[in-house]
Amino acid sequence: DESIPPMLYGDETRVKQVVTNLLTNAIKYTEDGSVTLRFGGEQTGPDTFLLRVEVEDTGIGIRKENIPYLFEPFRRIEGKETKHIEGTGLGLSISKQLVDLMGGTISVDSIYTKGSTFRTEIPQKIAQGGSAIFRKPGILSRQQPDYQQSFEAPKAAVLIVDDNEMNRIVCRKLLRATKVQVDLAESGKECLEKAHEKHYDAIFMDHEMPGMDGIETLHNLRQQPGGLCRETPVIALTANAGADWDAFYLEQGFSAYLSKPIQSSRLEGLLLACLPADLVEQSYVKQDEVTPHIFETINKRPFVVTTDSIADLPDYLARENEILVMPYYIKTRQARFKDTVEIDTNNLREYLDSSADNTVHSSPSPVEEYEEFFGNALTESKLVLHLSSSKAISSAYQTAFEAAQSFDNVHVVDSGHISTGLGMMAIRAVELLRGGARPEEVIPELEKYQKLIHSNYLVPALHLSHTKYRSAFLTRMLVNVFTMEPVFVTKKGRLTIRRFMTGYVRSTPEQFVRFILKNLQNADTKRLFVTFSACSLEDREHVLQEIQQMGLFEEVIAHRASASTFINCGPNAFGLIYQERFPQ
Repeated sequence: DESIPPMLYGDETRVKQVVTNLLTNAIKYTEDGSVTLRFGGEQTGPDTFLLRVEVEDTGIGIRKENIPYLFEPFRRIEGKETKHIEGTGLGLSISKQLVDLMGGTISVDSIYTKGSTFRTEIPQKIAQGGSAIFRKPGILSRQQPDYQQSFEAPKAAVLIVDDNEMNRIVCRKLLRATKVQVDLAESGKECLEKAHEKHYDAIFMDHEMPGMDGIETLHNLRQQPGGLCRETPVIALTANAGADWDAFYLEQGFSAYLSKPIQSSRLEGLLLACLPADLVEQSYVKQDEVTPHIFETINKRPFVVTTDSIADLPDYLARENEILVMPYYIKTRQARFKDTVEIDTNNLREYLDSSADNTVHSSPSPVEEYEEFFGNALTESKLVLHLSSSKAISSAYQTAFEAAQSFDNVHVVDSGHISTGLGMMAIRAVELLRGGARPEEVIPELEKYQKLIHSNYLVPALHLSHTKYRSAFLTRMLVNVFTMEPVFVTKKGRLTIRRFMTGYVRSTPEQFVRFILKNLQNADTKRLFVTFSACSLEDREHVLQEIQQMGLFEEVIAHRASASTFINCGPNAFGLIYQERFPQ
């Protein structure tokens, strides 16, 4: 609608996220016909505007009885028409939460088998001081400077990969004046075939391609046996733009990205930055004038340490140590969710409290997803060292080990721990590698360090946990009859009961803290981790005050456990994790 003000003031990222979620849903559930996106609205005050967005589709529609539950979390409308469609069912719930936070509304009209129309209204402010005039797309200024190519490099070879023939032709024509040798490929499969036979100095790759998309093609290219372009800079061609996409394409392993519609100056600038200097015969710009956004991924990092999401590492420590995390899956009756990515402890507890579902459990990702995870890590590093959950407790080690067999430079280590003990092992691995140790030197050092970590967990709601001890007759009898709360420890890679705490419910955490911290032997008092599993704020404060009063540790790091740990320990559990001093 041309009545929309030229500039609005609001949360650009969240508005985009809501619209993208609605469009994604519409496209997923529309096999035939069309999807229509409309923007409109009305001015509601001198400087306020109610932005109205509609997404209309001719898809399968929604049954009348399902509409009231459409925006609820963890509800995915299932039916024979949707079994083939992937997703978590959180997109509409997240959209509603975002719209609510922005003071707006979201609604749906739907006719089953005919289609749906989602509408959202979001209040925005009208940006003042702008005298911009609304122009329809395609209206450009006619006062453009005369074009001149940036350089000439007749010996350079470039590959353009795009399923759209017109896009391939446009790119080749834009590069014609540079005299570079340009080859074209219409699919990821053809790209890999050409890259196996010929070395290219740069590859421009469309992100969205049918079959094998640009990201999958890039990962296969980096691992291609006998491939001649495993180290070649690859620039993504995409309709996406903005700071958020920098991080996305960097994580995927691209050297840069180029937004469509493609501008010749930008295309040439990126290519010039990728080409070796000895291939550029004539340059019409100074080197310091070339400022395209090239990611620092052409030269790979020497290593990356990875681990499982059950490692329970605080986010800031994972970032500081550049540790990548492979999520476990949380499975309910209705769907499955990636731990720490699509679900956390609070979400899961809310779900369990509000439903009769008692079949929730966690499990590692399948081998294929570990393979993809390791492949992605290898696009930015030469070596992957993966610290896995204890193989005596979880099947994650065996799964990761099997996946690692597809690669020459992925090493999987059994940490002998879960939860924060596993996280501490990953941090130690980073310290050793940053110190210059080789993988064959790191692994025996980690085996020694494993014995220095002490993990202790108070599990007051054993009947709600999913450990093997939940069904053990003697344990269940002691817990139920005598109101005892077990203390679990990790010992030789196994989870065992160390003792039972007794007394008033409110005093048990206090007893546990005193029992563990008063029996320290050779402890390194620099740092104590306190990992809480769905504990109330009051209980957290109570535990931390008791630890603070004892004053034994220089730093106490309190953080929330993953949903996987919550499933295994139940609610209101917490752990005290520390290490012994290194032997002199």
